[in-house]
Amino acid sequence: MVDDEEPAIRLLEIRLGTYKGVIVAGTFMDAEEAMEAIRKGGIDAVFLDIHMPGINGMVASEIITGAFPDIDIIFVTAFEQYAIEAFERNAVDYVLKPPVPGRLDMTIERLLWRQKARRNEVAVIGNAVALPFKEQAGESALYCFGRFRWVVDGREGEPVKWRRTKDRELMAYLTHNRNSFVPKETLLEALWPGADPEQSTAYLYTCFHHIRKLMKRFGCRETLESGTDGYQLLPNQAISCLQRALQVNPFPDDLNETLLTAYAQAGDRYAMIRHYTQFVNLLHVELDIRPMESTVRLYQHYSEGSAFFEAST
Repeated sequence: MVDDEEPAIRLLEIRLGTYKGVIVAGTFMDAEEAMEAIRKGGIDAVFLDIHMPGINGMVASEIITGAFPDIDIIFVTAFEQYAIEAFERNAVDYVLKPPVPGRLDMTIERLLWRQKARRNEVAVIGNAVALPFKEQAGESALYCFGRFRWVVDGREGEPVKWRRTKDRELMAYLTHNRNSFVPKETLLEALWPGADPEQSTAYLYTCFHHIRKLMKRFGCRETLESGTDGYQLLPNQAISCLQRALQVNPFPDDLNETLLTAYAQAGDRYAMIRHYTQFVNLLHVELDIRPMESTVRLYQHYSEGSAFFEAST
């Protein structure tokens, strides 16, 4: 923790000490002193004030993440106006002083989730799962396990370099929620929690158009569509993602239900029926169980001619 105000740093230290899985490795009132300690290793995250004498928090975060990209930054400040800049720097969160327990709960949950995702990435690095989709000028692959990556055919396996971290996070979020219309408010809360709505909305539009420009540059088909109040990954991309995910683990009911919906919305009745039949047989042979009642009802709904027509229009 780095803050030039001793009462603030002591309060934060006390409150962080109440969370399981969080160990306060050190407290510092000077950014340079903190960075010297970080260089010694053993630090996973830094809670950082912005207004400090000498090196301010924004500059310090750039130095820290430049040298140690796996260290997460959480800004804790009394000033609201730096939120967008903080998230542009890939901050985990932006917390206003004084940090209240309920707000810190969200921060710690987000931080521990990111740390877990990073450990999972290391664990599966040798078995990364590519989710390919056809392009006009070749093929690409979205790596959806561990750190989200997009590799374009012809680049010798080199991932696409994102102009901004939030561009990548937006694409990852839409991929995770493939085949579903994601409301704008949901994206703003997920990607820019606590930020000014007007500023974050403008930034969301910018990120969306950056992604579309990348797709055009690399000869990809348009895979994103926007509505009045949200965004959606198009069905052809979603189906490819879901199929590959189910090759890794074919049993999750929610993924199978999402794939049934994707087939229905794409107008592919035969594929929808075939997948459901294969899923039922798999559960019977491997686990001696039936699908969840929600899966059965969903299939019955889409099996009706009128319902299937509504889903695909």
